[in-house]
Amino acid sequence: MTGKAFAAAAGVALTALVLAGCGNSSGGSGITTAGLLDGNKPAAGEGPRISNDDPMARPVQVAWTSARAQRCGFNFNAANLRGNFIAAEQRNGQPVDQVTKVYDQTFAQIATQIAGQGDFCSDKKTAQIKADLTRHLAGDYTPNLPQPKVVAQKGWFETDEDGKAKETFNSGTFWRDLEDRKQGRK
Repeated sequence: MTGKAFAAAAGVALTALVLAGCGNSSGGSGITTAGLLDGNKPAAGEGPRISNDDPMARPVQVAWTSARAQRCGFNFNAANLRGNFIAAEQRNGQPVDQVTKVYDQTFAQIATQIAGQGDFCSDKKTAQIKADLTRHLAGDYTPNLPQPKVVAQKGWFETDEDGKAKETFNSGTFWRDLEDRKQGRK
């Protein structure tokens, strides 16, 4: 993709994100491409909330992984990873100014968000960080950002990913629960 085509695609994607609200409207938080490019800092959250198809997902992915790996004490050179990534993006014709800005802002924001979290480096989290970091150090910068879980809702009952009801029907509290939902209390 040429630099002009990339810029056009990024513009379309950013416009779509802005029009869609681009920050998780369900109350979640995280990094958004629009937030990075216009300087707005997201609220503290677990991770980026942009699609892996977003043109800026690659720099967000690599910076996010690098900041997390550094926080968990992985033995790697974060500056070398950044330099190798930006050089690869430049070879691919990506706009280096924009890629660098998104990378640096993502890294700084994630590092700040997770700095004080004493229990951040769980076994599960470090395994995922290690897998992503290993890929990036080998030159594979494919985005693999966590995506929000989609929860289906059928009728009155919210269901999990397997389609099982999260709540059971209680005829004794049905009308009270219905009124609570209408009033926003539940």
